[in-house]
Amino acid sequence: MKTPERVHFFSWMTRVSIELPVGFEEQVEDEDTNSAIYADDLDEADDQDEPGARVMTRMTAVPTESTEAYRSLAAASVQIGSRSVETQEELLIDGAPAIRQTLSYRDDELELDVFRHETFAQVANVVFSITCLAPALRSADYRTAFDYAGETARWILLPETSASYAHEGIRISARVPESWIVSELSDNHVRFFGPPHPEYDEYRSTFSINLGEPEGYGEQWFQDFCDASRVTLEQKLSGFELRSVERFALSSFVNIHAVWYSYETESGLAFTQLQALGLVDRYHMYLINAAALRPLADQYLPVFDDILRSLRMLPAR
Repeated sequence: MKTPERVHFFSWMTRVSIELPVGFEEQVEDEDTNSAIYADDLDEADDQDEPGARVMTRMTAVPTESTEAYRSLAAASVQIGSRSVETQEELLIDGAPAIRQTLSYRDDELELDVFRHETFAQVANVVFSITCLAPALRSADYRTAFDYAGETARWILLPETSASYAHEGIRISARVPESWIVSELSDNHVRFFGPPHPEYDEYRSTFSINLGEPEGYGEQWFQDFCDASRVTLEQKLSGFELRSVERFALSSFVNIHAVWYSYETESGLAFTQLQALGLVDRYHMYLINAAALRPLADQYLPVFDDILRSLRMLPAR
């Protein structure tokens, strides 16, 4: 199974969810400043005197009336020392207005030219920031990674106030189409409903996530459990037709076993469905099910796949 190219990082102190290239590791969390730092040091084959990259996420509360505090913080950063603005743009990140800018300057203490990549976004009275630093000589190596981290960041506020969906009970965040609605069936179970289809008696496609406790653990146990689950589907469902089986790892390093199949009900309705299993640890495993009427399969199977691959697991608080 292919190792993911990016690693998911999240801190309840910052409420910022980001993905960084493999090689970055969590360095420190600071409760006093609501910040977290992730570091990528150079390989042993590289010059150890040259520092690697650093990424800091931070959450800052601002007065309720300060609706454009993110702009002020971005402008204040530009004014520090001898920083020069390379690029600056406005965009939406996780549904929130944001500013992304890149700066260059000389760090006299380190005797190093620095590439600084900043993102500031605001949700209600909270400003989220992502500050990325790298030696100027390595800006080309890190720029794309910094852009991706900022563009795909999620602001995990509960209850939901950003474009992505987050749930502390099932410990996930997910990207779900705006037109879908969610039903929280229990502390460990949520279900999303797609838009109604009048031509099919207002039918709605569904995508559900349930977090439970596995009966075993380990790679072999998980493989045996996945195989047994597939056999159960074949035996219980009329007209079972296997479409595909796939195994991949999320950026949270949770292995997903996905089975795509079709079947028919006794009433004659035909469905195309996804069943995905994800083993987290000895005490947590995800059961994911998504279903669409077979005539709607081409429309919804790509949506199911996008939601599944968007999942990021959150740590316990």
